Amino acid sequence: MKDGKKTKPHLNEDMKNLRQRIRESVASENKRQEAEEALHKSEEQLRQWQRVEAVGRLAGGVAHDFNNLLMTILGCSELLLRDFDSQDPRREEVEEIRRAAQRATSLTQQLRHSGADR
Repeated sequence: MKDGKKTKPHLNEDMKNLRQRIRESVASENKRQEAEEALHKSEEQLRQWQRVEAVGRLAGGVAHDFNNLLMTILGCSELLLRDFDSQDPRREEVEEIRRAAQRATSLTQQLRHSGADR
Protein backbone atom coordinates (compact mmCIF):
# COMPACT_ATOMS: atom_id res chain seq x y z
CA MET A 1 0.00 0.00 0.00
CA LYS A 2 1.09 3.41 -0.83
CA ASP A 3 -0.58 6.45 0.63
CA GLY A 4 -3.56 4.33 1.65
CA LYS A 5 -4.18 3.10 -1.88
CA LYS A 6 -3.72 -0.44 -3.04
CA THR A 7 -1.32 -0.72 -5.88
CA LYS A 8 -2.27 -3.34 -8.38
CA PRO A 9 0.59 -5.48 -9.42
CA HIS A 10 1.18 -6.03 -13.08
CA LEU A 11 -1.01 -9.07 -12.73
CA ASN A 12 -3.84 -7.55 -14.77
CA GLU A 13 -1.52 -6.93 -17.71
CA ASP A 14 -0.03 -10.38 -17.38
CA MET A 15 -3.52 -11.90 -17.33
CA LYS A 16 -4.48 -9.95 -20.45
CA ASN A 17 -1.35 -11.18 -22.21
CA LEU A 18 -1.99 -14.74 -21.11
CA ARG A 19 -5.60 -14.63 -22.33
CA GLN A 20 -4.45 -13.22 -25.66
CA ARG A 21 -1.84 -15.95 -26.07
CA ILE A 22 -4.43 -18.63 -25.22
CA ARG A 23 -6.85 -17.18 -27.81
CA GLU A 24 -4.09 -17.12 -30.42
CA SER A 25 -3.11 -20.68 -29.55
CA VAL A 26 -6.72 -21.89 -29.87
CA ALA A 27 -7.11 -20.04 -33.19
CA SER A 28 -3.87 -21.55 -34.43
CA GLU A 29 -5.01 -25.04 -33.43
CA ASN A 30 -8.35 -24.49 -35.19
CA LYS A 31 -6.54 -23.42 -38.36
CA ARG A 32 -4.29 -26.47 -38.14
CA GLN A 33 -7.31 -28.76 -37.79
CA GLU A 34 -9.03 -27.08 -40.74
CA ALA A 35 -5.90 -27.47 -42.86
CA GLU A 36 -5.63 -31.12 -41.85
CA GLU A 37 -9.27 -31.74 -42.79
CA ALA A 38 -8.74 -30.00 -46.15
CA LEU A 39 -5.68 -32.18 -46.76
CA HIS A 40 -7.63 -35.37 -46.00
CA LYS A 41 -10.42 -34.24 -48.32
CA SER A 42 -7.92 -33.51 -51.10
CA GLU A 43 -6.27 -36.89 -50.62
CA GLU A 44 -9.65 -38.63 -50.88
CA GLN A 45 -10.49 -36.69 -54.05
CA LEU A 46 -7.14 -37.71 -55.52
CA ARG A 47 -7.81 -41.37 -54.72
CA GLN A 48 -11.26 -41.07 -56.33
CA TRP A 49 -9.80 -39.56 -59.51
CA GLN A 50 -7.16 -42.29 -59.63
CA ARG A 51 -9.94 -44.91 -59.46
CA VAL A 52 -11.87 -43.14 -62.23
CA GLU A 53 -8.73 -42.96 -64.34
CA ALA A 54 -8.01 -46.67 -63.81
CA VAL A 55 -11.57 -47.60 -64.82
CA GLY A 56 -11.22 -45.39 -67.90
CA ARG A 57 -7.98 -47.12 -68.91
CA LEU A 58 -9.58 -50.52 -68.36
CA ALA A 59 -12.64 -49.57 -70.43
CA GLY A 60 -10.38 -48.24 -73.19
CA GLY A 61 -8.40 -51.48 -73.25
CA VAL A 62 -11.55 -53.62 -73.34
CA ALA A 63 -12.99 -51.43 -76.11
CA HIS A 64 -9.77 -51.80 -78.10
CA ASP A 65 -9.79 -55.60 -77.77
CA PHE A 66 -13.51 -55.77 -78.57
CA ASN A 67 -12.94 -53.58 -81.62
CA ASN A 68 -10.31 -56.06 -82.85
CA LEU A 69 -12.86 -58.89 -82.58
CA LEU A 70 -15.40 -56.79 -84.47
CA MET A 71 -12.90 -56.19 -87.26
CA THR A 72 -12.60 -59.96 -87.66
CA ILE A 73 -16.39 -60.29 -87.83
CA LEU A 74 -16.62 -57.47 -90.36
CA GLY A 75 -13.84 -58.93 -92.49
CA CYS A 76 -15.36 -62.39 -92.51
CA SER A 77 -18.82 -61.06 -93.31
CA GLU A 78 -17.39 -59.06 -96.22
CA LEU A 79 -15.69 -62.20 -97.57
CA LEU A 80 -18.91 -64.18 -97.25
CA LEU A 81 -20.89 -61.47 -99.03
CA ARG A 82 -18.41 -61.60 -101.94
CA ASP A 83 -18.90 -65.36 -102.20
CA PHE A 84 -22.70 -65.29 -102.05
CA ASP A 85 -24.80 -64.68 -105.12
CA SER A 86 -27.16 -61.71 -104.82
CA GLN A 87 -30.08 -64.16 -104.69
CA ASP A 88 -28.55 -66.40 -102.00
CA PRO A 89 -30.98 -66.50 -99.03
CA ARG A 90 -28.05 -66.48 -96.57
CA ARG A 91 -26.91 -63.10 -97.87
CA GLU A 92 -29.50 -61.16 -95.83
CA GLU A 93 -28.37 -62.87 -92.63
CA VAL A 94 -24.71 -62.06 -93.31
CA GLU A 95 -25.63 -58.46 -94.13
CA GLU A 96 -27.41 -58.25 -90.77
CA ILE A 97 -24.27 -59.58 -89.06
CA ARG A 98 -22.21 -56.94 -90.87
CA ARG A 99 -24.60 -54.12 -89.92
CA ALA A 100 -24.58 -55.21 -86.26
CA ALA A 101 -20.78 -55.34 -86.26
CA GLN A 102 -20.64 -51.85 -87.79
CA ARG A 103 -22.96 -50.47 -85.10
CA ALA A 104 -20.89 -52.17 -82.39
CA THR A 105 -17.70 -50.74 -83.94
CA SER A 106 -19.20 -47.26 -83.75
CA LEU A 107 -20.06 -47.76 -80.08
CA THR A 108 -16.59 -49.03 -79.18
CA GLN A 109 -15.00 -46.06 -80.96
CA GLN A 110 -17.16 -43.75 -78.87
CA LEU A 111 -16.01 -45.57 -75.72
CA ARG A 112 -12.39 -45.33 -76.75
CA HIS A 113 -12.71 -41.62 -77.49
CA SER A 114 -14.49 -40.88 -74.22
CA GLY A 115 -11.73 -42.72 -72.36
CA ALA A 116 -9.09 -40.66 -74.17
CA ASP A 117 -10.79 -37.39 -73.15
CA ARG A 118 -9.87 -37.86 -69.50
